[in-house]
Amino acid sequence: LDLELAETEASRPTVHPDAIDYILRGRAARLRPPSRENRAEAVDMFERALAHDPESVAAQSWLAIELAARALDLMTDTAAADIARAESLAERAVARSHGSSLAHFARAQVLRAQHRYDEAIPEYEIAIVLSRNWDYAHSHVGWCKFMTGWIEELIPAQERAIRISPRDPQIGLFYSRIGRAHLLQSRT
Repeated sequence: LDLELAETEASRPTVHPDAIDYILRGRAARLRPPSRENRAEAVDMFERALAHDPESVAAQSWLAIELAARALDLMTDTAAADIARAESLAERAVARSHGSSLAHFARAQVLRAQHRYDEAIPEYEIAIVLSRNWDYAHSHVGWCKFMTGWIEELIPAQERAIRISPRDPQIGLFYSRIGRAHLLQSRT
């Protein structure tokens, strides 16, 4: 439903787009298969949203998430600058709205991009408490726990993410992480 809504709203013609229009267009770009072009388009849309409303927690958070994602996916030539900007945006978003699952998820993504997995875990957990059906928050908290040595935590987290969103266009990530856990435990 989220995917369909974002695509429908992004394709709706608007004469004078505002911050919400640009956020929806950026989210629609994020839902396409990851590529440098799609990542750049999403960043551009979130930048435009932020230009329209510099105080928007959603625009700050989505831009931080996207900048961190393209660094994590090795789809930028300016990873250090992207992560630094994402960190600033995420901190502003959390400071402005402590109860925003989106802002906490953005902060967690930045921490994960900085390989600060121990610090990312509680941020993902806050995002889950505030929005319990966020499949990527479940998946990423499992990955962070895996990266800090809690190998047994990875598979249940990915299975939760799959149960929450069994038709997710990026579901391969969840299965890939399950496969890594099995491989590490020599269960081929």
